[in-house]
Amino acid sequence: MSTNHWAAPVALIGLAQVAWLRGDLAEARAHYERALDMLQDITAHWQAITCLSGLGRIALAQGDLPTARGRLIESLRLCIGTGQRLGVARRIETLAQLALAEEDDRRAVRLAGASAAIRSAMGGAVLPPGFGARMEELLQPARVRLGDALVAQLWAHGQEMSQEQAVRYALQFDEPYETPLLLGKQAVAPMTTLTCREWEIAELIARGMSNKAIADELVISPATAARHVANILAKLGFSSRTQVATWVIEQNRS
Repeated sequence: MSTNHWAAPVALIGLAQVAWLRGDLAEARAHYERALDMLQDITAHWQAITCLSGLGRIALAQGDLPTARGRLIESLRLCIGTGQRLGVARRIETLAQLALAEEDDRRAVRLAGASAAIRSAMGGAVLPPGFGARMEELLQPARVRLGDALVAQLWAHGQEMSQEQAVRYALQFDEPYETPLLLGKQAVAPMTTLTCREWEIAELIARGMSNKAIADELVISPATAARHVANILAKLGFSSRTQVATWVIEQNRS
């Protein structure tokens, strides 16, 4: 592969990104499509992923949901094939936005939770500034339509998916994936088990917030938020955020 063959599509990708930031979606799409065409005979997976993802996001912004789905799934499959874990998380997050646009709120929340879990498992370095706020913006319409309690359980379920499960779920748009949301009676610890700060964090967990989002909300470090979450799990004798969310819901009902 010559440098020129590689440089031309990279330059077009840069122009597409600039056009996107300017709000010129038609120009951005044209640059991405031209770059993608040039990449057909070049082994440059990341650039192809960027083009496919960009075209998917543009189609989503323009309301062309079938095209958005096709491009985003192509991009996700290529990420999987090349072992790009962060790329998988990003594509699943965008597919969550697509599900929200399709008014499939349950899928959107599950996918968002799964994407956040993949990022969190990779360490704080892959949680960019504002990630928690972006997740909250994605979840808010679902909260309005489904209610906080159901969103909390759906988010927790997404968080508990392995990457492989999350990928299968993201790719199975035509196969509804439902799990029981009423988790049954669990041993409920008294509220006084937790400190005031821990109770505050438990309520944020029940709202479906990740450790990073909790840290942003409370102006503490992600490490401090993670330590509080670990203490909550230990004190309540739980092993998952789902159990914490359900416990908080039960406490608020009583």
